[in-house]
Amino acid sequence: MKTLANILTILTISGAFVHAATPMPGASVGIQPTFRGSFPRTPCLSIDGLFDGAGVFVIDCTTPIQTRTFTIDAGGNPTGQGLPGPIKVSGNLCLTVPGGVTTSGTPVQFTPCTSGDPNQQWQWNANGTIIWAGKNKCLDLTDGQLYNYNRIQIWTCTTDNQNQKWTSSPANNLIAQVSLTQNDGKPAISPHFINQ
Repeated sequence: MKTLANILTILTISGAFVHAATPMPGASVGIQPTFRGSFPRTPCLSIDGLFDGAGVFVIDCTTPIQTRTFTIDAGGNPTGQGLPGPIKVSGNLCLTVPGGVTTSGTPVQFTPCTSGDPNQQWQWNANGTIIWAGKNKCLDLTDGQLYNYNRIQIWTCTTDNQNQKWTSSPANNLIAQVSLTQNDGKPAISPHFINQ
């Protein structure tokens, strides 16, 4: 157990520990689940393509950067107290709950941005949750599975649900993996980053 505590300390000091980083308004970021499953998995949110109705899913961070770079117009700041706002891709597509359906398990998608559309308003909180503004529904990794093309859905927000915890990183410098290596017979942490 002491070894695990030492590893977590090293991860935290090295900056490789994945925590719920909340983006600043206007930031272009990659969005990743805060848990990674089995290393060296590198899951990112991505979309099917740059078209109306594009699905949102988790996939390894090797998809084209334009399908996994999101702009947070509002609703994100270091304390998570910003006003709700859209999450955009390619400047004109917004993360949307289709038809405003509030049922847990409803898949989200990207549709053309419409100013003030309540189905496109999101609040990124300091605890890592991304809440559909005013609905107590969070972005949720379906069944907590990290397999490629697993769809992202809304689900009733639940305290400490790892399926609902997200982090952001500059889209061209996502945390790819953290590997354990040996250095003079002692475990050492080596973060690897994806640079585009």
